[in-house]
Amino acid sequence: MPSPAKHYVDQHVGARIRLRRQILKVSQGGLAADLGLTFQQIQKYETGANRIAASTLHAAAKVLRTTPEWFFEGLPPTAPGGEPGPSPAARALIRLGACPEGPAIAQAMAALPGPLKRRILALLAVLAEDAD
Repeated sequence: MPSPAKHYVDQHVGARIRLRRQILKVSQGGLAADLGLTFQQIQKYETGANRIAASTLHAAAKVLRTTPEWFFEGLPPTAPGGEPGPSPAARALIRLGACPEGPAIAQAMAALPGPLKRRILALLAVLAEDAD
């Protein structure tokens, strides 16, 4: 029996959990211990394979020193009667969270002042264009 497809919201939230955990240099095992879970369960949350319960997400936000809302940043608003799918920004965040360098890139960018962030972003845009 084929496994059900991962929902983009679960993937997005999972990628944000992974990103925040790695920025704070918390291991999967450490987060799992704080939440009373196994590291395998954290892995499943981070990949979107399992959906995280609201109470567990709330506890994870506390452990990771953020708000539950932070995990949903970058998602498009849901229209009544329809599900829009992930925005380009959400898809990019999922891909960034899945690559080994993603958290280090996010951490370095967060530490830069605004004008320098814009210059780095312009450089990255040129490099990405050249990679195509």
